[in-house]
This record gives sequence, structure tokens and C-alpha cells, in this order.
Amino acid sequence: MKLIGIIDYQMSNLYSVYKAIEKVNGVPKIISNPEELKTISKVILPGVGSFDSAIHSLQKKHFIEPLKTYIKNGMPFLGICLGFQLLMQSSEEGKLEGLGIVQGKVKKFDKNLVKNIPHIGWNSIQITNYRSPLWVDFNTSLWFYFIHSYYVCLDNKNIESALVKYDDLKFTVAISLDNIMAVQFHPEKSSQSGLTILKNFTKMS
Repeated sequence: MKLIGIIDYQMSNLYSVYKAIEKVNGVPKIISNPEELKTISKVILPGVGSFDSAIHSLQKKHFIEPLKTYIKNGMPFLGICLGFQLLMQSSEEGKLEGLGIVQGKVKKFDKNLVKNIPHIGWNSIQITNYRSPLWVDFNTSLWFYFIHSYYVCLDNKNIESALVKYDDLKFTVAISLDNIMAVQFHPEKSSQSGLTILKNFTKMS
């Protein structure tokens, strides 16, 4: 049985992700100890809250280096919302370094470009790389649910797989880099479109 680990670091609503994985016939397992990474075939890093608090929590639970090793070894990884942002090198939201797995930084929305902060609710995305495993057999709506006040700015746009336009700002909302997938929106809250993405992730090897 191939288990899909969902990292519990006290910064997310784990059970909505857990239930969504069950809906697409995956076998989820909530893990709160880095040793449990050895028992799973894929891992999801969800997250809500602040950047520094999340990094601090991962440090406290001794997840950072084992998680980096897990990803470096080619195991499938999916970051969701804050879990996407944590992959970057830094964030304007805090002072701590990010995981640094992806070259880029997290920026705060510019009030001159965006009327309402946070970006909350449904928005339609634009796929920029159809070869991404995220979009395999994807024929459902491109509307997804967002809630965030910061956004990812990549150094290398070649790994972008989707973007969104929010008021006068366009920014990356999904990436694909080898075994690494990450999205800014919440697939677990995005109806059939989100479930399709999670189903595609469960099929990755």
C-alpha cells in the first residue's frame, strides 16, 4: 500500500486535505515525525499562516533537513498555499530563510496593483505548461479557491505551470520541477478541479 504523507506541523487544516486524498482513492497518512517520511511514497506540505511561524515549526519538529533529503531523492512532493511559499529562499513576510529548494522569493501584494488584500475567493488560472503532471487529463474548470496576502516570484519562470491575474498583477500559482509540484490555491477546497490535481499527484511515481 502506497501511503501519501501529509505533514503535520501545526500550520494547516490537515483533515480537509486528508479527506480530499481519500476522495480520489489515495491512502493518506498524517505524519508528525520526520522518521515517518521513510514509510510514505509521496508527501504533501499544506499550510496556512505566517512564513516565519511555519519555518520555526518545521525546525522545532526537525523536519527541514529530512524533508530536503526526501525531495532531493526524487520522491513526489506537493506544496499547497503556504507550503508552496516555503519552498522559496525568503519572504517579505518574515526574516527566516525558506527551505531554498526553489530559487525565488515571496512578496507582499502591492496596493498600487491589487485593490483587495488578501486575495480571497475563486479565480480563474491560466495554464502555462501543459506538460506538467498537474494537468494530465485535465478537462475540468480552471477556477480555483485562493486565500493569501503574499505571492511567489520565481527566479526561473521555466518551472511555472500556471499563473493568475488578480486586478493588475499577474503571478505564478503553480510550478512543476521534476518531482516537485506546488500550488498557491487550495485544491482541497476547489471542487472537482482541485480533486483532479490531487488525483494526478497520487498517480505520480
